[in-house]
Amino acid sequence: MPSAHPSIPSIPSTPSIPAVSSSRCPSSFAWVPVVAALAALAAFALFPTGAQAQLAVTGIDPAGALPTEPVALFGAGFGQTPEALFCWVDTGSGGFPFEVEKATDQRIDALVGEVPAAATGAVTVWAGERYSLADRVVLSQGRLFSVSGTQVFVSGAGAVGPVFSAFGASPHTFGSVRVQGELRVDVDPIRPPAGGGPQMVRVTAVIETGSDSGNGSPGNLAQSPNRLALRAGGAAGPAWAATLTIEADAAPSTPEALAAGLAEAIQAQLGSLGLTARADGTEVVVGHTQGIRGGFVNLVSPVGP
Repeated sequence: MPSAHPSIPSIPSTPSIPAVSSSRCPSSFAWVPVVAALAALAAFALFPTGAQAQLAVTGIDPAGALPTEPVALFGAGFGQTPEALFCWVDTGSGGFPFEVEKATDQRIDALVGEVPAAATGAVTVWAGERYSLADRVVLSQGRLFSVSGTQVFVSGAGAVGPVFSAFGASPHTFGSVRVQGELRVDVDPIRPPAGGGPQMVRVTAVIETGSDSGNGSPGNLAQSPNRLALRAGGAAGPAWAATLTIEADAAPSTPEALAAGLAEAIQAQLGSLGLTARADGTEVVVGHTQGIRGGFVNLVSPVGP
């Protein structure tokens, strides 16, 4: 006897969309990584992942080191993919990154990254995704500024851990300070390369968006700074980090011209993520349309007289 309820035919699954990697050559697909990064920012902000409930940072060994020296971070929920992690130290008014080399669920092996000045702050670990953005060239101040190697890390989960101290600064590294919700970095100490020629600056920007109810100060360094408690009254938004290289075809004539060119190049490359940049004399001033509650902008100029 036939069934009174006929079977419902299965619905074919939606075919997966192949990932599109960026190329140094512009194409009609150059906007895809930007759209993917923006979609990830919105998705992570609205829908917390399961990793958020598990991610924790409980210790670091040693508790202080020099730039390029190894450290080990301990905790839970790290996963086993170094590319899916971003680690940095929040010093309150600035910060510096770690370079993750290996990871297991309970341990991260890393090197202290480029540090603008000896400082102490809270270790922060993000778990998320990385995206590549297409290269571009910007005309500013009579110079061509090329932007290349841009990587954006979008945080899907974050955890704050113990205090860590950088005992010294990296050469040719200059860091920002946070003033009234903006990040300001002075380029006046950056010198043109000896003998002329192109001038290159590496940029690392770590951005925590949203309103800020505290001043970001780590307070008494005898105990672990608790950024979450300091900002409990503020609304958090998406958090992300970007690394990129900006190269002028020749050194700008003045520090003011360098600041203007760097600001325009940063705005052009990361403006689609809500970042704003302008020059104020010799300072590059970075903001965000959703506000900046934490983070830093560090510049590294590896050449000089």
